[in-house]
Amino acid sequence: MELISGIVTPTWMALGYVCFFLGTVYALWHMPWRWLGRAENLNRFIIVCLAIFAIWQVRAEILDGPTVHLLGATLLTLGFGWQIATLGLALVSVLSASVNGGDWSVFGLNATLFAVLGVWLSYAVAQANERFFPRHLFTYIFVAGFFGAGLTIGLVAVAAVTVIYTSQIVDPWAVTKNFLPSSVLLVFPEAFITGALITLSAVYRPDWLVSYDEKRTLG
Repeated sequence: MELISGIVTPTWMALGYVCFFLGTVYALWHMPWRWLGRAENLNRFIIVCLAIFAIWQVRAEILDGPTVHLLGATLLTLGFGWQIATLGLALVSVLSASVNGGDWSVFGLNATLFAVLGVWLSYAVAQANERFFPRHLFTYIFVAGFFGAGLTIGLVAVAAVTVIYTSQIVDPWAVTKNFLPSSVLLVFPEAFITGALITLSAVYRPDWLVSYDEKRTLG
């Protein structure tokens, strides 16, 4: 859910920029620059980011309020790691806001939801899968891929709705009746698309997924 300035307070906007700055700097500090600098990895990263940007353009505005679209955080996180995923979604956020005439006053808050919270949730689910589930291809695909993507976009939507609700600018009834149900509808498409792409990559090109260890999950 992409927020607009008319439904959130200046305090949330400022806090969003602070969190986005800290999250991005932390990711850049731990960035595997040498790995990303390889031509094949960089090219793949650019292609995936452009694909996510294109998916973000399939968007719907809810009653002159926030805009909803798919996320792609889990796909980037499983494919490139949380550091590069944070950078990727930050770049996609900048590009999308520039092309769509986004509201820059609330850009930091939206980028925090997408590039920081979304990636953190995706990484947390992937780590939980490694720790609590059998190390098998199917658990990797369905827990880290399908479930992780659906849970991530669902919780990001809940976080966005919480920001709107606590801002107390919009009627709370509109929040519960319109905003949240519309966001929940994105859970299955996000899970299905991400899970399908993770499945294809794990089967045919496992080297494209830095979070996937073929010997461990198949051995």
